[in-house]
Amino acid sequence: QAQKEREKENMALYAFFLLVGSAKGLQLSRRRSFLNNLAGCAGGALVLTDGDTAWADGNYGSAAKQEGFLLPSPLAPTGKMAEICDVVALGREDEVCLQYKQQISAYEAMKMEQARDDIGDAAAAAKDDELKQVLEEVRLLIGLVEKSKYAELDEELASPAFAALGSMLEKLSGGNASQLKYASAAKANAKELAAACQKRLASTAARSVMGLGASVGSFAGAF
Repeated sequence: QAQKEREKENMALYAFFLLVGSAKGLQLSRRRSFLNNLAGCAGGALVLTDGDTAWADGNYGSAAKQEGFLLPSPLAPTGKMAEICDVVALGREDEVCLQYKQQISAYEAMKMEQARDDIGDAAAAAKDDELKQVLEEVRLLIGLVEKSKYAELDEELASPAFAALGSMLEKLSGGNASQLKYASAAKANAKELAAACQKRLASTAARSVMGLGASVGSFAGAF
């Protein structure tokens, strides 16, 4: 009988975590509602009581009248955890990561380091102050993406310097067709970068910021 009870508990836990996994595809605003109502599925609830696991079926059974709590819900992380994690389980003293962020590959990290150095050299050689400002902004963005510092990226992407990046290049082009082409490419790269960072897509952000560096670097080379 005890063995059957343990098997029943294990199956309940397995079913619960399968459903938790499916919740990751929902919008954050719906996840809590989904999991809070998870107990209603099949007319039961997974309850933790005094360190033991029990399956409460409606208002019946030995577990039905015991006080307990549902397992922690997956939510968006905050603070330092947000830099490495997409989904955390709250309900305890520390945040436990349930789904880690997409990571930058070693190759992408190497290419970004090279791009950052190239932009730094171009900034040092630039004689125009506004062009130097644009190059320094791009160099900063590459460094933040390289280290996956999303909190700082969010602030930088909302800054006036980033917002004016494309228009500044268009102004500096002076109507030159080839430079306008690079300016247009840089604006597209910047838009892709902002979208990738908002979704915390590390590899996409890496490709976008390297594209931005290439566009701005080409502009500076032809300036």
